[in-house]
Amino acid sequence: GVQQQQQQQQRPAVLVIDGGRTTDTVVANLADASNGHTRAVDLLAVGQPGALAALRAAAELRSDNGQVPAFTLDHVEAKDVESHAREGFRVRGNHNYRLAVPSRAAWQTAPPSSRPGEEKLLVGTQTEVQKLAKAMAARVRVLPEGGALPIEVALGGGEDRKRHRIARMAMAIARAYGWQVRPNDPTLPSRPFHLTAAIVEGPELGPQATDAAASGATSGGEATPS
Repeated sequence: GVQQQQQQQQRPAVLVIDGGRTTDTVVANLADASNGHTRAVDLLAVGQPGALAALRAAAELRSDNGQVPAFTLDHVEAKDVESHAREGFRVRGNHNYRLAVPSRAAWQTAPPSSRPGEEKLLVGTQTEVQKLAKAMAARVRVLPEGGALPIEVALGGGEDRKRHRIARMAMAIARAYGWQVRPNDPTLPSRPFHLTAAIVEGPELGPQATDAAASGATSGGEATPS
């Protein structure tokens, strides 16, 4: 009875996002699944459409006092997605992600969208995933505790190009995160990190970019500087 209910409360709720719903609907579904953000939620994003929808929803989450969720983004196996999806749902492709969104009690003050003279990583249509992942890992490794690394991707242009850019960013983030939490050599220091997401207005990425999603990769509490 009570003990089983408590265990369910401690386990994250799960929401499968395949890109077939509007951002507002995903945000509402997330609030319902988390009991008003009192419970952690794993967003299982399926493919490029799911990654875009999940990250846009995460960027909309903000508490009344301006706090935002610091979440992780990792790869998830197709069979794990299917085990939580509606009957008959099949996942095609390997680019699926788990966004682990904490309960509101663990949300953090939103970082400023930009800081003077700050270095950013920009994601474009031609960005190479491996190079971006390595650049992220190298910069996160030397961040001070609580420091942030902005990653910007333009949300202008056609839907396909937008999804393609978001997919490249998601692949790189998941790869860099995987290197930290599943290192080939566990004796070497690692630097797990969390993300915050925001939609920011800005022409600085070119005339096609009417807005951009800036995800600050913030070092996690267990981060160990190398």
